[in-house]
Amino acid sequence: MLFRPSIAAPALLQVDPKTLGLNLCLIISGLFVLTLAGAFTYASWTGIKTWIAIVRTRRGREEYLRKFRRADGKPYPPATHGKCEHCGVQQGKIYHVDSGPCVCPDCYEIYWRRETGWVDENQSG
Repeated sequence: MLFRPSIAAPALLQVDPKTLGLNLCLIISGLFVLTLAGAFTYASWTGIKTWIAIVRTRRGREEYLRKFRRADGKPYPPATHGKCEHCGVQQGKIYHVDSGPCVCPDCYEIYWRRETGWVDENQSG
């Protein structure tokens, strides 16, 4: 089966213009649909990744506030290791209050809530 240009050339030149036009239209519209599908997939993926990043950032901020801020939003005082002056228990974290005793986290919650008159929304009655 050798290629004979003299036999193949007339067959290639006899292309129906209507069929060629339909084939080209199908190919172009198929490429257009693939492009739209790719753009939609990219936009969806980017939106999902952005939403995940926003949720993670929000959760991280909430965790940070839970760890380093009191319920009223003010920062905790400086802390070191030591013995609580209120309950007498040796703790890994003792808060050094400027105008008061060195207290453990449990005693400090009671202390600052009493000092500021803070009432938690969940405990109010």
